[in-house]
Amino acid sequence: MRRMMLCFLLCCCACLWAEEKTSDTKILVPVVADQGGKPVLDLQATNFSVEGAKGIHLDSAQMVPAEAMNDPQHTSPVFILYDAYFFTAPVQAMVAADLLQFLTYLSQHYSPVTLVVNTPMGLKLVYDFGTDPKILGEALAALDTGAKVSDPKVKDQLEKLKNLKTFVPAPAAVEDLTIVQFGGLEHMAQVLGRSPNRKALVWMTWNYRLGIGDHTVNWTGSTASQDKNLTMNTGTRAEVYANNLADTRYQNLPPLYEKAIAAVNGAHVSVYPLQQYDRRETNLSFNNPSDQVTTEGLRQVAACTGGTSIKDFKQTSVAQAVAQVRAGFGPYYILTLTANDIKKTDWIPLKVKVDRPAVTIRSAPGFLGLSPSAA
Repeated sequence: MRRMMLCFLLCCCACLWAEEKTSDTKILVPVVADQGGKPVLDLQATNFSVEGAKGIHLDSAQMVPAEAMNDPQHTSPVFILYDAYFFTAPVQAMVAADLLQFLTYLSQHYSPVTLVVNTPMGLKLVYDFGTDPKILGEALAALDTGAKVSDPKVKDQLEKLKNLKTFVPAPAAVEDLTIVQFGGLEHMAQVLGRSPNRKALVWMTWNYRLGIGDHTVNWTGSTASQDKNLTMNTGTRAEVYANNLADTRYQNLPPLYEKAIAAVNGAHVSVYPLQQYDRRETNLSFNNPSDQVTTEGLRQVAACTGGTSIKDFKQTSVAQAVAQVRAGFGPYYILTLTANDIKKTDWIPLKVKVDRPAVTIRSAPGFLGLSPSAA
């Protein structure tokens, strides 16, 4: 019995040590040549090097082709995820009007785009590019006029369009805003992961609060002075600061961040944030610290998944965002890393290089030393 107990304890200690000392992560590395912006397709793991903390080892490199339709242009399908719940009813109506206008364009000029609304109740499909554009057009007309429809396919599409006309309330707990954000990304990854190719996801969201680098880690409840204003903007109680207490409502957000990034990367999905805002504010300024955190944080999510944030988002329509994504979309690489002796609470900065002249590389700036299983 003692021998069995000793073996059991040794096994437990070994497992705990392994969990603490070793973690695996993947970062995505789109590579383009200087001339023409064409992707480099023949790189191997030996062509890459990773600079960062000690104990990081590059295991493998895999080139992942881009998803493409079987048309003469090999058009890349684009998936749109819209976090509707952040906004008041008037703002949701404005965004919905823009999306319906975009769908009207799709009904007249077919393009492989799928639109999904993220809500606290789960994902709601609005339009799938496998639907006949004629069906979409008839459903849009019925939605506008209120006319009755008899075609079951048109009726089904009409019900899906109504998701844009239905107000989506925000969750009561302020930390749930971010939890639903990450949940939407993770659920989209589960759906899109059925294809092994690289997919493009335009993420229409707002009020992203995890920031970048070390600030992402500090959402375990740190009340450091550099984070006070940023945390206060999410609705943190005043007494938290008066007593310098940790706001434990946010302690699970960093693991959820790492879980969402791991899910998206594992599904070969690149995120292209199209930042939203309150469109009623005509003199909107983004000098507010919380707005800066949103912009910089979304830029980090994009970089960690091989995407880029949509620039000039206030002047960029949904159709223009889709066109921007397609213009630069192509194959990318997944580098698999083994990280030893990495603390779970650290942000691990990385720099990826390629031993090819006249080549530019865009990659993740780092990762959290957190296991997604902690979420």
